[in-house]
Amino acid sequence: MPLTPVPRPWLRPRPEPQPQPRLHARQPQPHPHPRPQPPSQTAAPGGAAAVLLGGPPGAPTPPGTPVPAPSDPRRAAEVLLAEVHADAVPALGRALRRAAHGDPVAAGMPIGTLMRALPQIGWWTAHDLLTMCGIDPRTRTGDLTAPQRGTLASWLARLQYPMPPVV
Repeated sequence: MPLTPVPRPWLRPRPEPQPQPRLHARQPQPHPHPRPQPPSQTAAPGGAAAVLLGGPPGAPTPPGTPVPAPSDPRRAAEVLLAEVHADAVPALGRALRRAAHGDPVAAGMPIGTLMRALPQIGWWTAHDLLTMCGIDPRTRTGDLTAPQRGTLASWLARLQYPMPPVV
């Protein structure tokens, strides 16, 4: 006796859904206050530093060429902290010298913030180191006295970089 197939409605192909027309289609509107683009973002592919330094757009910036300081004070502070984070103790020494010679960005930065920018130095370590030097972490770098800078320099010379891992 032959077997007859059992109807299985769940196996039937479903009809394709038809797209419904939108009653209130929104058209993209331009922003009422477009953000102006700074010249560094609209510069040629050579980078903003090459254009600002007078090189042709697309030409690489030679190594060791100083990048012009940003005009925004907050951006200049970020650049200073990034420099200290990237180059560690030597960059911190350069920042202290710049503050002593009157650089407003370096002189206005709290010393605790500069210390915490060092790689592998957290809040507690920076606080302890500055306390041993007799410096309040909230003291602006430009307000440090010569003996305080000397004490800090002697303690920073004792730091080992890269720091050994904490086990």
